[in-house]
Amino acid sequence: MEEQREYSRTSCYSMCLLLGRDGDTFEGLLGDISKSGALVKTVTDTHLHVGDLCDIMFSNKSTIFPAKRPIEIVRLDSAKVMGVKFLT
Repeated sequence: MEEQREYSRTSCYSMCLLLGRDGDTFEGLLGDISKSGALVKTVTDTHLHVGDLCDIMFSNKSTIFPAKRPIEIVRLDSAKVMGVKFLT
């Protein structure tokens, strides 16, 4: 079966932070990124589930580079690896 994607992916090995709506923060690494989403590998297990809404910061140095986007968890490969969709 051929995989169909709306946007092409770019490999990315940049640190990020997932900010849960409950206040929990998870340090992670972007595995790849596109216009619509990304693959995130967290350092520790998370309690996040498919459908959860949170924010992603594209740096672990939020005071230097405070770019933050709302996301939805759309796929879980494990407690540490997930696909996320960028929200508006």
